[in-house]
Amino acid sequence: MEGSSLAAQARGSRYFNRRGSEPVHEAQPRHSRRVSDPGVDLLPRGQSASGRGSAAAGSVRDVSSLCDEMPPPRAADREQPRLPVPICTAASRGDADTVLGWLDGGGAIDSCDAADETLLHLASFHGREQLVASLVERGAAVDLQTPGGVTALMHAAAEGHDGIVRRLLRASARTDLQSKLGSSAAQRAFCAGHPGIALLIDRAALAHRVLGPCGVAQVLLDRL
Repeated sequence: MEGSSLAAQARGSRYFNRRGSEPVHEAQPRHSRRVSDPGVDLLPRGQSASGRGSAAAGSVRDVSSLCDEMPPPRAADREQPRLPVPICTAASRGDADTVLGWLDGGGAIDSCDAADETLLHLASFHGREQLVASLVERGAAVDLQTPGGVTALMHAAAEGHDGIVRRLLRASARTDLQSKLGSSAAQRAFCAGHPGIALLIDRAALAHRVLGPCGVAQVLLDRL
């Protein structure tokens, strides 16, 4: 008697396929998690495939609306060869001839060292303004972030390299990016005791926000 009641109870719990029509199998007992056909996508009674499809479409639209807000790629995410140690040393010392010669020989300008910092990161951190100018002129990506979220502008701002900060701002370096600790370039400059650089970055950010990244805003940046 008890077995027949369980069978009747199982027959009452049916699942439907994507079209919501034919039942694909009867429910398994509560203690079993086995599915008779793992290739079939099961829908509980009352949930239609069209409703599920509309929900999925809504999620796709939500994701696509965020595409324009995606941050720039991090240096570690880009498939670039590692910087040779002698080139890292040359960039830190401001040896432009060695660095540019390596680039002329086929080196990738956005390659990373063992700490996932690019040539522009190294030159900006160590205050090598002429090398920074050459790298920017050759097309170095100014907004690449390390795994910690640090940009070349953040390095220059925190170290008090006023000239490099100006060059990076003229190259349209983003001022709104934040490190993983939540600090922007202006905040890092202020906390490191460089309020003038923090103000400079804030003025550049205001010019970009109000007037746009080009045109009159670029003229204002050239006069900073």
